[in-house]
Amino acid sequence: LCTRHWMVSDLDPSMAYLSKAAWDKEATPEAVMADQIRTVCGEDSVRPMMEAFRELEAATIGAEQNALSLASPSPGLIMRHWTAGALPGTLAEIREDCRKALAAVERVPAQSRESGASYVKYWTGRLRFGVGYIDTIEAARHAASLEADAQKAGNSGDSEAAAANWANAYEAGEAARAKAFAAIEEFAAVARNKADQGAIVTLAEFVYRPLQKKVDELRARQKQP
Repeated sequence: LCTRHWMVSDLDPSMAYLSKAAWDKEATPEAVMADQIRTVCGEDSVRPMMEAFRELEAATIGAEQNALSLASPSPGLIMRHWTAGALPGTLAEIREDCRKALAAVERVPAQSRESGASYVKYWTGRLRFGVGYIDTIEAARHAASLEADAQKAGNSGDSEAAAANWANAYEAGEAARAKAFAAIEEFAAVARNKADQGAIVTLAEFVYRPLQKKVDELRARQKQP
């Protein structure tokens, strides 16, 4: 049995296109999305928001082709990334696309209408979460590298290096936990509906709590001789 959790609010632009294309064979995704932005946010918002969606599309394609399980809502969501080594280049590219999209949204003019302000705020928070989530993965891999160094030093009998690395691994793990909390907070601040709330609960269960458990283990381990 397999389930997929779709983010309803993320589908607004796609649904706008489908509803238009069902009646107008000349409709294009670009034209419909631009019209939606124009209607909700105003003409001056069209260019930066369209740029943001293009960058987000690039990030989505990158994740689909190279990191399909990046955010699959299942046990092991974050701990599958607890492995020694630098952040993979594919994830760095996805994060950079998200950063570019966020920068574009942040160039959208201040909104005079509540609908426009809510629209821009939502995408700002969602993109900040996206960047923060990959930052969390990077921090987890760094902590895992230090943990591996501590284990290696301990196995070789270098107790001083082992102690230093266990302390560093704990601090790095705590940094990963803090990044996860901050990213989830960004998402929670713009939650619109039950789908968003469900995603936040999933992130708390499969990202924050496993990292907190790991940090607790590292704290205990560094106190051992």
